Amino acid sequence: MPQLTIKQKAEAVAKKEANLQDALDCYYRELVAYNQSQTTDNPQTQLPSIRGIAKRLLLSDASTLLRRIKGTQSRRQEAAVVLQRLILEEEEIIVYYIHLLTRSNFPPRRSKVRGMAEALLQAKWDHDPIGPNWPARFVARQSALK
Repeated sequence: MPQLTIKQKAEAVAKKEANLQDALDCYYRELVAYNQSQTTDNPQTQLPSIRGIAKRLLLSDASTLLRRIKGTQSRRQEAAVVLQRLILEEEEIIVYYIHLLTRSNFPPRRSKVRGMAEALLQAKWDHDPIGPNWPARFVARQSALK
């Protein structure tokens, strides 16, 4: 079996996450429909089946869907949060800054994004510089910037 490249592995993980999110959306839609039907004259008799949804959407494992419904994050998401030096609110400030630059017809250069991130870190007494690829990875992981 051929070795997968990092890009192929990342695409496979992203596809699995997207499928899981579709399954979660489907479960919650069916749960809302079930709850709404309980207030009518013709209530549904069964709650939505997690295993049935997983089978219908061709997920390999219904237990992963069950864990996500209970609120457990994936290990990858948990690890990413621990490793990030900026909290979510600080990243939202940088996204807002990028949007301000764009609306003002200034290109949001990586050096400006890097400077904003380092200013936020220095405000927290973190004086270590960010990595050389941080601005590109930041933009790639922010759905609001795509």
